[in-house]
Amino acid sequence: MLKIVFWNANGIKTKINEFRLFVNKYGPDAILLQETHLRPDRKIFLANYNSYYSCRANQHPQHPSGGTAILIRNNIPHNQIIPPNLRYVEACVVAINFKNQDPITLTSIYVPPTSDSIFTFDIEVLLQISPNQLLYGDYNAHHTSWGCNYDCPRGNSIKAFALQAGLEILAPSTPTRFGTNSANTIDFAIFKNFLYPYEIHSISELSCDHNPITLNLFTQYSIPKYPGKLKTNWKKFKDTLKNSEFINPHFVNTAEHLDSIVCRLEDEIINAKISTSNPVKENYIYHDSKLRELNSERNLARKIFQTYRDPVLKRKLNKLNILTNLIRKLKPMPSQMSF
Repeated sequence: MLKIVFWNANGIKTKINEFRLFVNKYGPDAILLQETHLRPDRKIFLANYNSYYSCRANQHPQHPSGGTAILIRNNIPHNQIIPPNLRYVEACVVAINFKNQDPITLTSIYVPPTSDSIFTFDIEVLLQISPNQLLYGDYNAHHTSWGCNYDCPRGNSIKAFALQAGLEILAPSTPTRFGTNSANTIDFAIFKNFLYPYEIHSISELSCDHNPITLNLFTQYSIPKYPGKLKTNWKKFKDTLKNSEFINPHFVNTAEHLDSIVCRLEDEIINAKISTSNPVKENYIYHDSKLRELNSERNLARKIFQTYRDPVLKRKLNKLNILTNLIRKLKPMPSQMSF
């Protein structure tokens, strides 16, 4: 399982101590920050994490603003990716390189509330970086589709873009930002072509108007592959799983324990599927193209002869029958071939 936290810190420097306590409590593998308010010469130190930054250009020297960052556990293979030039959004990009799995690209993204209405062009550019691209952050976009009280132009733009590009928007079920007499969800994740199961939550911790969001990806999940089609005895399959201790676990005390149970349950389901199934032999009919033409011509001649009973057609039909049988004898064509 890959544990990810993303959070609009609205200035990380003044919150660094409570942020360290939060990280020690939840132990995320990757942390994606927005609005760090860090200048290029300022970094944050977090034990056992490597950090990467993007700073807002032309920011005020005394009052820095914007900026994104990504912190990755130093025992996770990864590399930073320098994003292309972006006009409307801020982003920091890191690729995680799992063993025996396709890389996963994490992007910490911040869409300023003053960004142009065509900011989705930058999102489209970021999605081109890799197939498994995940964009987490503060989009400053309201839409009822992800739990807001109303739709705004920026939210409508993202919604329309997601529908057109086939994207999935993942948002927690509770608000992520709290203002004066208001609470809305403007921090969420955008996925493309990503099939791993997940769980996402907004956590009421850290002193900021934005909640940190935890997103757990169950990366060890895989769709089982079988050599061909299988015919399954579903009653036997159900009976096989009925007595599994992982179907109804008695207790779960840690996230690691839950992760272990999910992996074991997946193995049991796959093993039950294989043990209660038999392969279905598939044969594909193949005929030589010339033989197919002769068969078609013979069938047409038979149909016309049966209609008109013309002796000339009968002689032609006999010749075609003899020719077809002779070809089969002289040059045997496999009537069934497996590919």
